[in-house]
Amino acid sequence: MTRPSHRRRLSRMLPVIGGLLAGSAGAGLVAQMPAERLADLSRLAGTDRLPDPTVLLLAAGCASGMVVWAALYLIWGKGGPLDRPLGNAPVVRRADAHPDAPPRWPLTMAEIGTPPPREQELPIDLDQPLAKFDPYAIPTMSFESIRQTGLRPSR
Repeated sequence: MTRPSHRRRLSRMLPVIGGLLAGSAGAGLVAQMPAERLADLSRLAGTDRLPDPTVLLLAAGCASGMVVWAALYLIWGKGGPLDRPLGNAPVVRRADAHPDAPPRWPLTMAEIGTPPPREQELPIDLDQPLAKFDPYAIPTMSFESIRQTGLRPSR
C-alpha cells in the first residue's frame, strides 16, 4: 500500500487547520472588544445573566471556525476542485493498482487518428432508391436466391 505524500496529507488537513485558526481569531477578536460593547452584545444574545463573556467567546470561535472549515473543505476537501493528484501520475483505483502492470495514460485523439464521418450528406434527389444512396443498405442478391443457396449477401 502506498502512503500519501506529506503535501497530500497537508492538503487534507488544510480545512481543519484553517478552521482552528479562524475560530481562535474569532474568539480573540471578541476578547479584545471593550466591556460596554460586550455587555450590549450579551444583552442582545440573551446571555446577560451569565457572569462572564465566555459564551460569546465560544460562539464567535465556533461560528467563524465552522464557516472557514466548510469553505476550505468545499475547495480542498475530497471531491473539491483543488483535490487532484500531485505530480504526473494518473488517478488509479486501489483495485487497479498493480506493480507488474503500471497504469497507462488515456489515449489522445492524435494517437487514435481522425474518426470516420458519421453522417453522410443528403442526396440532391430525395426520390432516388435507398440502394443508390447507401449501397450496403439493400443486399445485392434477391432474398429467394439467398434462401436457395444459403449464401449471405455481399457487402
